[in-house]
Amino acid sequence: MAGFKATAAVSGLSYDFSGVEVADDDDAELLDKAKGTTPEPSYAQVRHMQAATAPAEINRAMARMDEDELLERDGAIAEIIAGVTSGKPSLEEITALPFRVREAYVGWICGELNNPTAGTGSTRRSLVPVKNA
Repeated sequence: MAGFKATAAVSGLSYDFSGVEVADDDDAELLDKAKGTTPEPSYAQVRHMQAATAPAEINRAMARMDEDELLERDGAIAEIIAGVTSGKPSLEEITALPFRVREAYVGWICGELNNPTAGTGSTRRSLVPVKNA
């Protein structure tokens, strides 16, 4: 059957933060329960996220920020991501993630929403053969 099938065109936005090691016991307990599927965001939610997380915008802003301002910006990005995911995962779950895991998650969700059919090297294998020069 030819044509477009939505469930075949894009994968679900499932997440699982269980097993992430953090120093804070309350965060560890929260993250062990943090798994599910993000509902597909609306067009407006994605456009809001794109406007706020555009690489050029972030790079310009970060170049002028001190450490406190960077932490504030990180919090704002976490709020934007919690908004585009409709709270699945919640802001509390996102902010409980350690730095590398949070950065990886934010990169993954932004990549999935910005270009849902492209995939990433860490999530999908390329089927394009590589030839030597």
